Formats: sequence, structure tokens, C-alpha cells
Amino acid sequence: MAGHHACVGSLVGFQFKDASEFFADGEVIGYGSGSTVTYQLVKSYVFGSLSYQREIYKPVSGAVKIFADGQEVAAAIDYTTGQVELSATSDTEITKEGKFDVPVPFEDDVSFSIDNRHRVCSGSAELMEIRL
Repeated sequence: MAGHHACVGSLVGFQFKDASEFFADGEVIGYGSGSTVTYQLVKSYVFGSLSYQREIYKPVSGAVKIFADGQEVAAAIDYTTGQVELSATSDTEITKEGKFDVPVPFEDDVSFSIDNRHRVCSGSAELMEIRL
């Protein structure tokens, strides 16, 4: 409940580790152009003929590696936006691996009940991903 109060309910968002999905490996984020380019980190989903790229805005600091044609390279990673800046030769495949959090606020008020004067039971709190 302290977190809910500190965030003033749904007013303030925070970084949340989704234990069911917090790592992306081998995700293609773009291709080199021969000059310095800014790329957005992504997580890809494929289901049959359907595909979707989710933009990653909150990579975990120090837990992301960038690769150019499979070789790890130095890159400037902005851990507040999920953007990566690097220079790679034309047509070089740029991939990444690493952990990420999800920016969320509480969706609603948290319900709770008082079972007796010494015990407070909290219900569930729903979180919803926000786009930054």
C-alpha cells in the first residue's frame, strides 16, 4: 500500500519488472547506414502470420548488450528512453540482448479490508503499461 500512496494512485508511474517477460535476446533493432544512427530498442512477437514490435523504453541499466553482425560493439544506450546510438557500416545487422522493465502506473485504487484491529488485508492492484 505504501507504493500506491507514494504514487498517488494512478498519477505517477514507476518501473516494474514483469517476471513473465523481462529479457529479449537477438532482437534486430535496425541496420547500419555508414553513419551514426539512433535506434529504439524493441521486443518482437510472432504468432503465425502476425507480428508486432513492442518498443522498450526502460532497459535495465548495465544489462543490455548491442551487437553488429553478431559481434558485441560499444554503443551509447539511454536507459531512460531505450534509445541506442552507434555507428555501423552499411547493411550491418544491429541486434541486442538484455533485460527490460515496463513503465506502469497503478490502474485503479487499491482495495483493502480490515479483518481485525491488528490485520489489514489488501486486495489486488492492477497495473497497465504506459507509453512514454
